[in-house]
Amino acid sequence: MHILIPVFFNAPLGGLHFNVMSTALHCKSNGNDVTVLCRPGVFTDTLKEKGINVINTDFTPTEFSNTIKTLLELNKSNKIDIIHSHPFESRKVAVLLSKILKSPLFVTIHGRHTDYIETYIDKVAMVFTVSEGIKDFLKVHLAKNRLNKYNHKLFVVPNGVDTHLFQPIEPPALNRKINISLVTRLDKDKEFIIEVFYKALKFTTEKYPNDVIWTIVGDGTLIDEMKQKVEEIVGTNNHFVNFVGWKEDIDLLMSYSNSDIVIAPGRCALEAMSCGKPTIAIGSKGYIGLIDKNNWLKGVYANFGGIGNKIEDYVEGSIEKDIERLVENDMLRDELGELGHNLISQFYEEKEANNNLLRFYSMFKRENTELNEIDHIEIDKLISNYLLETNIRQSIIKQNTLNEYKIEVICHEYNGLSFAWYVFKEKQLVKKIPYSKSNCLNYTFQEKGSYQIRCYVKKDDTMIVFPVKKINV
Repeated sequence: MHILIPVFFNAPLGGLHFNVMSTALHCKSNGNDVTVLCRPGVFTDTLKEKGINVINTDFTPTEFSNTIKTLLELNKSNKIDIIHSHPFESRKVAVLLSKILKSPLFVTIHGRHTDYIETYIDKVAMVFTVSEGIKDFLKVHLAKNRLNKYNHKLFVVPNGVDTHLFQPIEPPALNRKINISLVTRLDKDKEFIIEVFYKALKFTTEKYPNDVIWTIVGDGTLIDEMKQKVEEIVGTNNHFVNFVGWKEDIDLLMSYSNSDIVIAPGRCALEAMSCGKPTIAIGSKGYIGLIDKNNWLKGVYANFGGIGNKIEDYVEGSIEKDIERLVENDMLRDELGELGHNLISQFYEEKEANNNLLRFYSMFKRENTELNEIDHIEIDKLISNYLLETNIRQSIIKQNTLNEYKIEVICHEYNGLSFAWYVFKEKQLVKKIPYSKSNCLNYTFQEKGSYQIRCYVKKDDTMIVFPVKKINV
């Protein structure tokens, strides 16, 4: 099989990247061809070093057409059997390419977002989620859009851990302070994690000034701001917090191994538990807390912090209480380290997660070995239509007075767009409003009845029809 993996990201490295790399390397080691579509940078370099074919794009609308055509050329020389995409801009490429090539499309949703799943759920073979909680979140969203008939396409494939790398190592027996490690990217989307870390740091600075040190394992756009804030909290005790930067592979293993307690989200929490470390799980969306016999299942359900309403759901004093339990009870640290290790070895083996993906790929692989020659004029038309369709987000209807309504079509960007409006009453055209630059229609209905509004959206020579929900006057 030849498997294409489109993936869009902002941060240069993170859990998403390791998820993709794990899948790509496993597929390759099982005799499959793999191509990853992504932005240029350190991730591209790492993939190429490991023998994975990479095509680079910046995923901008101006590059969209060239990206599709490059992939079609790739398909001519090495037929693409499976497309497994990740969310956002990469998924947009994947949906159209799957339509053209008639290749089965899989999408993985990693967090508490929908990625407009209602617009393409009918076109995909399956949607993978990394936890049951995220799957349930998508089911609720599909139900709101009356699309629960597609619930059977949702399947959980959790993030796997390389347990051969991340395993318990006995640290040197030193008479030292308790080392608490925060392991995460330090970017805007991790602000909730960082804010809770400040609470924990303030607590340990005041209660355990001579017993605890901190290690910050990670890097990102907020690192300078963090260092300044840390200095404000710890004062003159500048050896209290050590920033060690981004770590990978053996270096990351050693960071976990040298920790007595780990605070981390998602994949990092899994890796820490695999190393036998007591772990406080906190994600970009929510606080799970200390993984123990009472809440490990809650962690599994929420992908160890991928579900929640951030600070709104956080109970003040939670992280202080969890740290206090661990700092003052070394036997508990050992016990929970063992519990976490057992959890990972039983449910999060990387090889088993990737084998599940391969099984699904094989089930859906189509044996259409021949692809008809594609008309490039037709491709250009398909691309233009698709870009226009995916630029439209939703329509909003607001009742101004008893009979006057405001209908607004919301787009991602409006440059070059024109809008025309057709008003139908019980399938009969009653009003036609010509093209203008306005994406809003204020309309007064003269008679009672059931009305349907259609918005015609045009850019250059491309036009699509966007139906608005019915209005009953």
